[in-house]
Amino acid sequence: MSWSGLVWMEPGRLAFRGDLGPAHRHSHAALQVVVVLSGAVRLGGVALGGGDVAVIPTGSPHSVDEAAGVGLLIYLDPLDAAASALGSGPSLWMHRGVEGVDERLLELDVATAVHRVLTTLTGTDTTSRPLSACHPCLRDAVRLLPDLLDRPVRLADVASAVSLSPSRLGRLFGEQLGLTFPTYLRWVRLRRAGEQLRRGGTLTEAAHAAGFTDSAHLNRVCHEMFGLAPAALSANMRWS
Repeated sequence: MSWSGLVWMEPGRLAFRGDLGPAHRHSHAALQVVVVLSGAVRLGGVALGGGDVAVIPTGSPHSVDEAAGVGLLIYLDPLDAAASALGSGPSLWMHRGVEGVDERLLELDVATAVHRVLTTLTGTDTTSRPLSACHPCLRDAVRLLPDLLDRPVRLADVASAVSLSPSRLGRLFGEQLGLTFPTYLRWVRLRRAGEQLRRGGTLTEAAHAAGFTDSAHLNRVCHEMFGLAPAALSANMRWS
């Protein structure tokens, strides 16, 4: 089965709902929630069926080895409070047969389905999307990055803008987000590329809008973080 379905975005969140396909070994800068609505998926050697939910922490390598099912994939920025509520363990963990997680989610728009799943898993209303508790300078740095993507982005410049030393800001990214600064920056660039594609841009236009060197650079980073080429992701997908 190949990837085919709907893509949805809002600040700090990305989701896909539809037919799932294989993806080679990769790791996300986001925390990922994998919801199997029907059929079967083998995720990193673990078999999942309808109603099962897997949570993949930030930076945890994994692969989709086999997929013959329909699912909802949710990607949360590490600063999203829902990501913090779901935990930051070192490896995949699962809920089996989660009540209310079934094919009825296909009847909802993607945004509502995402919020319902996150609310079920965290026990709190997730629609407000608050930032997790972290150092205020780190929050300021993360808010600043999207405005800098049209130029080279250096840790030293961002650190100066938020009144920290580069070494201190770099440690905060690692300690509180579980990511290096360059890895988080690549995630921000990928989100910007997705926004450009949603507006109808080509892959080359998306690459340039996000500050990638060229479409080949975007291709490499997409493989690194999603296990697929951007062309494969966009071929049979529609924006919700």
